Amino acid sequence: MPNIFTGNIFGSCEGGGGTALAGSEDIRFYYTVATGPGLDLPQSNPYNSLGGFASHTVWTATETNDLFNNVGLTNNTLGSDQYRCIILANINEDDLETGPLLLYIDDNSDAYDLKIGLDPVGVVNTNSSSAQAATIINDTTAPSGVTFADATDGISIPSIAAGKCIAIWFNREIDAAATDFTTSMFLRLESDE
Repeated sequence: MPNIFTGNIFGSCEGGGGTALAGSEDIRFYYTVATGPGLDLPQSNPYNSLGGFASHTVWTATETNDLFNNVGLTNNTLGSDQYRCIILANINEDDLETGPLLLYIDDNSDAYDLKIGLDPVGVVNTNSSSAQAATIINDTTAPSGVTFADATDGISIPSIAAGKCIAIWFNREIDAAATDFTTSMFLRLESDE
């Protein structure tokens, strides 16, 4: 299965930076914003990417902490769950046949577990005025109806027609008293073709 998107996602590391994406011009990942319609409003703060609608700000996965923030002392001491929502959109004129979305962890970190899941809204129009994803009130509230899978196993993305999108949720479970903050995450979207 060929890669159609790859990128580094840095979240709990204290330094470093991402790499440029290599992949298809057919797809874009967008931060989410609370109000719609889809692709209408800017929203570039990853900590506010909590579902609702696709913003018109592309998530490039090229900068440190562009999805999750560093693990702070409170998170480290008590442990916590954090959530982010990203919209995967097909901006090409042709349908996009997608296969498993696989999120790999470069290092075997004991600091946290990463899980991913599809929003139950499913595949919708990119410019929909109806919500494209569940909305959560803060980044520690779990989205309703989302089933999470271990990120190293990946999840299967349904076929996305031209002008359609689907919301993907990320869940970072930070272990209490975690000490390893050097792990980066590597995202790979593979095609069935």
